[in-house]
Amino acid sequence: MGENLSSYGIEKGAIQAPFSVFSHAKLNLSLLIYAPRRDGYHPICSVFQEISLHDVLEITPQKRGVFSVDIPGSPINGQPNILHKVIDKLGGHLRYGYHVTIRKNIPIGGGLGGGSSNAAAFLKWLVSYEQLTLSDREIHRIATSLGADVPFFLTGGTALVRGIGERVCPLPQPSEQWYVLINPGVHAPTQTIYRDYDQQSGRLRRPGPTPKRILAGAIGENQFKSVVWKRIPELGELEARMLTELNYPLYLSGSGATVYVVVARPDDATQVLDWVKRQYPSYWVHLSRNQRNSVQYSTRIETK
Repeated sequence: MGENLSSYGIEKGAIQAPFSVFSHAKLNLSLLIYAPRRDGYHPICSVFQEISLHDVLEITPQKRGVFSVDIPGSPINGQPNILHKVIDKLGGHLRYGYHVTIRKNIPIGGGLGGGSSNAAAFLKWLVSYEQLTLSDREIHRIATSLGADVPFFLTGGTALVRGIGERVCPLPQPSEQWYVLINPGVHAPTQTIYRDYDQQSGRLRRPGPTPKRILAGAIGENQFKSVVWKRIPELGELEARMLTELNYPLYLSGSGATVYVVVARPDDATQVLDWVKRQYPSYWVHLSRNQRNSVQYSTRIETK
């Protein structure tokens, strides 16, 4: 990949272990879902936006063959983690073992890609720290095998994502934008949402050219919205109040249950944040902004 460790969000000065690696969340600015392929996976057409909300991976090298993951305060602590899959993919190439503590800030199962981001950050860090001689194509292949959103997090920023997540084309990155993220604390299992979507939608269309509004980076339709609103009706109530009382539309990220409001100025974003905290004190609420990177966008956009 060619970058040094600092390009992966490792804190400056962290020369000794443990290394602290930032692992950012994403939003779906739009999401179209197509008819499933023969293997059962649904192709998508979406614009992903990396945001400032992030987990922190604290990585401590160990003797070769040792690997463990700790997620303090998480209900899934102690269970197999996607980072184990990263180690399985690279195990034969590694000189060291590792212990990783994941400081979670991204809601688990919230449509923000937290697990996929963790995997991509760990994969990139290992390639650099271990000085592995893997090509970009090999790293992308490993990322694709780990999960649908993982390839995007190899570059982050703003990107058109197609296929089942493996086709990532960087897009021009917008100016600073603020997002009020809201999660009612209800888990929306992705497989369940896809099943509900298939049952509700009937015959789905095959992938076609990317709509111009998506290429323009416009925040728009998420085709999971009606399904998620039906399963989590409190989001419909929140949307109605947002429009009536604040005049802000509500958008859905991924298959939920995290939703977000787009605000141009940080002062206005703080007002929306405070309103949600007052009206829905049990909800998780966070103020974030778009995360930019140095990846150059392509002048050739893949449209099919």
